[in-house]
Amino acid sequence: MKKWLISFILCGLTLVACSNDKLVGEEDVLVSYYELVDMCNELFRYHAPMDEHYINEAYQHVADVQNLLEGKVTEHGLEQIIESIFDKEEEQLVYKGQYKRYIEESYYYGNDYNHRDEYYPTVRESILNPGLQIISSEELQVESKDENVLVTGEQVPVIFYDEEDRLNKMQFQRFGYPAVDYITISFSFVHKNGQYLMDDYHIEIVEG
Repeated sequence: MKKWLISFILCGLTLVACSNDKLVGEEDVLVSYYELVDMCNELFRYHAPMDEHYINEAYQHVADVQNLLEGKVTEHGLEQIIESIFDKEEEQLVYKGQYKRYIEESYYYGNDYNHRDEYYPTVRESILNPGLQIISSEELQVESKDENVLVTGEQVPVIFYDEEDRLNKMQFQRFGYPAVDYITISFSFVHKNGQYLMDDYHIEIVEG
């Protein structure tokens, strides 16, 4: 269902761009944004224990993440993503504290715990937040700044489910999702060899 939703958003960008007379290249930047945040969700899957740590079996080394995000990020952007999610134990990438705790206490490996409702709070203020994929393009601004192109959104509403839909509400609440969250983002892209590469990003949740 997630792949269908991402495809729907990406296909819809063309219509949105035409109807709003968006600047040349704006559609391409937004496509790059949506593709990037979708790909990054791969980095919090395939969990496996390693000594006292937890790893992603599919992306155990920097080169693995580099291959995943090739053509989507600059070297600095790659480093920023990796350092926000992983620590390095020699050449091995291991999950940072907050992600380790969630895996440890969740249904994956916990014996006495069932902390699945900590999933969304764990990834909420990170590039792993699934809400980044379903932000409406109408809520995002694209602007040029020096040699970069910025994709920004201020207190953007992200709707996960309808409070009146009891089934969806129950399923999302099991993983700690609110009905609506508000996210402030800034993604900086550079245009290189015909591609928009993410060079820097900031994600912020302002409570209240």
